[in-house]
Amino acid sequence: MNQSKLKYLFYIVTIVFGIIILLQSYFIYNLYQDKKKQVSQKDSVQTNIIDPSVGTARYTLSAIPSKMDFCGETVPLDDAEVFERMEFEWVAAQHRTTANWIILKRSTRYFPIIEPILKKYNIPDDFKYLAVAESNLANVTSPADAEGFWQFLQPTGMAFGLEISRSVDERYDVAKATEAACKYLLAAYDMFGNWTLAAASYNMGQGGLSDELTVQKQESYYKLRLNSETSKYLFRIITWKYIIGDPSLIGLDWKPEMGQKLPATRSVKVSSSIDDLVAWSIQQGTDYRMLKYLNPWIRGGRLEVGGGKTYDLLLPAK
Repeated sequence: MNQSKLKYLFYIVTIVFGIIILLQSYFIYNLYQDKKKQVSQKDSVQTNIIDPSVGTARYTLSAIPSKMDFCGETVPLDDAEVFERMEFEWVAAQHRTTANWIILKRSTRYFPIIEPILKKYNIPDDFKYLAVAESNLANVTSPADAEGFWQFLQPTGMAFGLEISRSVDERYDVAKATEAACKYLLAAYDMFGNWTLAAASYNMGQGGLSDELTVQKQESYYKLRLNSETSKYLFRIITWKYIIGDPSLIGLDWKPEMGQKLPATRSVKVSSSIDDLVAWSIQQGTDYRMLKYLNPWIRGGRLEVGGGKTYDLLLPAK
C-alpha cells in the first residue's frame, strides 16, 4: 500500500474515532442531565417553601396554631416577642422526630396514672405536659441532681412528702411523685394566683419568680424578662400540649394504639425488710429485672422496711 493510501486511511480512522468520542460524550452528557433532573425532582419533594420571600426549609414545618392557651389562660400571640418565643419552641419540636414518637408512645402508658391524680387535687389536666417538659416522661437525673418524672431535688421532694432513703426513692414512683408535684403546684397557685406563674415557678422556684415579679413590677409571666431556661419553659410545655393532643398538627400519623401499655400486674404488700431482692423476686414467680422495671423507686438490691411501714410492690400478673 502506497503512502497516499495510508495517509487517507489514517484520516478516515481519525474521523471515525472522533465521531465515536463525540457520541460517547453526548450520551454521557444526557445521562448526567437526566440524573441531575432526578436528583432535583427528589430534592423538590423534600424541600418545601415556607415563605417565598425568605427562602426554603429542608423539612415541612407547620405554623403554630393561631390560638393557644395553658390551663385556659390565653397565650398572647399578638405580642411579637411572645410569638417569637412560642414559634421557636414549636419549630424546634418538629425537628425532634424521634423524641416526639418516643414521648407519644410513653404518654399512653403514663398519662392514665398522672391524669386522675391531677384531677384529685383539682390541678388542670394541662400540667401533665409539665412532666413531659421536665423529663420526657422518663425517670432521669439532671445535672443539678433533680430526679424522676417530676425532677425533684432531694430537699424539695422530702418537703412535699416523698420518702428518699438508701433503698427507697419515691421520686421514681410516678404516682407518688405526681402527688408531691400537685402539692407544690397548689402552694404555687396560692402564691401567684394563676396557673401560668405556678408552672413557671416549678422551673425557677417560687422565691426567685416572686422576686422578679416585684423587681420588674409585673403580674404576668409573658411580661417578664427571665433566665433563658425559664423564659422558654412555658412555651415548651404548651408545645407538648398541642403536639401530644393532636400529632397531625406537625404531620405525624399517630394512633393511640401505637403507644406503650403497662403490663398486667398484681400487688404484693411487704411489711418487713427484704435482704435479697433477686431471691425474693424468683420466689414470687418473676425475676429481678421485672421487679425493678415495675418498681423503679426501689434503689439497690435490698429493701429496708422500717417499723410499721408497708410497701405495695407491683409484680407481673400470674
